[in-house]
Amino acid sequence: MINQLSDYNAAQRAKSTANAGSHYVQMQSDVEATQKMWKNGLVGTDDFKTMAAYYNAYGFAGADTFEKDYKKITRYMTEDISGVTNFLTDLEKKGYASLVTLSDGTKEWKFDLGDAKTTALDMGMGIEWFMDMLGRLEDYDFANSLVTSFEQGTMKVEGLSHELAAAKIELAELQAAGAD
Repeated sequence: MINQLSDYNAAQRAKSTANAGSHYVQMQSDVEATQKMWKNGLVGTDDFKTMAAYYNAYGFAGADTFEKDYKKITRYMTEDISGVTNFLTDLEKKGYASLVTLSDGTKEWKFDLGDAKTTALDMGMGIEWFMDMLGRLEDYDFANSLVTSFEQGTMKVEGLSHELAAAKIELAELQAAGAD
C-alpha cells in the first residue's frame, strides 16, 4: 500500500510540473496568431517582433525574415509528431543525428550536436527555438541520451544516481520481505 501511495503522489506531482517540451507546446500554439499578425500587417507590435526574433537564427524581428522562416516554422511546429520527425530528419541530413540499431534490435536516435548555438545557427534556427525543439524530442523519448551542456550532463548523471539509489532501496525492501 505504501508503494501505491508513493506512485499516486508521484503521478499527481508529474501533472503539475512542466514537461521538457512545454515551451515548444506554448510557442506552437502561438504560431497561428503570429502568422495572422504578419498577414494583417501588424508587424510593428512587440508581440510579432518577439515571436519573429525567437524563430530567426540571428534574432531578426522583421516581417521579411519571418516570411522566410515561416516555411520551417510550420514544418517543425506541429500539434502532432510530424514536426519532431521533420526536425530529426533535418538533423540527420546535416550529420547531427543518426538512427542506430542497438544490439537488441531496437532503434535509437544518437546525437552529435557539438556547440548548441553553432548547430542552431547551421539549422537556421534561433537558439531558444532549437533548445525547445530538443525539449520536445524528450517528450517523445527520442532524446534520452541528449546532453547539450556540462550543467545538463551533471544534472542527468545526478538524476540517474538518484534513480539508482531509489531502485536499490526498493530492491532491499523486497528482499527483506522475502522476494527473490
